[in-house]
Amino acid sequence: MLFDDPATLDPGDVLNWFDLCSDGLAREEQEARLLGSASELPVLLLDVLGLGASREDVAGYFTASRQELELAAVLTLTAAAEARIRLDAALRLQNMDDLAKRLRLLRSNARTEWHIPLYEEGIVDAWKLYIRSLTDLLRVDRARLLTAIGRFKNLLNIRHWVAHGRYWQLQRGMEHYSPADAAGIVVELYDALRRVADHGSLMPFV
Repeated sequence: MLFDDPATLDPGDVLNWFDLCSDGLAREEQEARLLGSASELPVLLLDVLGLGASREDVAGYFTASRQELELAAVLTLTAAAEARIRLDAALRLQNMDDLAKRLRLLRSNARTEWHIPLYEEGIVDAWKLYIRSLTDLLRVDRARLLTAIGRFKNLLNIRHWVAHGRYWQLQRGMEHYSPADAAGIVVELYDALRRVADHGSLMPFV
């Protein structure tokens, strides 16, 4: 599969896939618009929309399809980032630095590595606590790092919303998180974790 190795997945690869799929949808929509009547629609569209579909129905279907594709790309980016953070945490358990100590405590309280919380009182919070403990870090740099790491929570909220059936209204809807936005958040997250590891002379972030 395209994205089954989160440790090496470049967010740009997900954006390239998204663009390719988006172009395919655009071509299909263009072809559908050029047809003379709804009865000439491809069988797959007829199965979804029915013989009485209007041009507005067709346009609405493709708009909704693009939205689902955008969501799929955002979820792929979010899931890959979570996996990468967890894989990195597992590699740190044998180290002796303060971050590793916090991670070992989390691991000792969980049945498996995948039961360790990711955010609240979990791996990401361990990173944030470590950042706050760096007394030689300038206040402005600390704030920037914490902000970059904190923004990832917004993507986790989207993943949580999808995983539980989308039955409530997101405080910030998907219109605020395009695939490019999500990729930017993930890139900033990785960059922040690398900078923290470098500043603290820790094992590099994977």
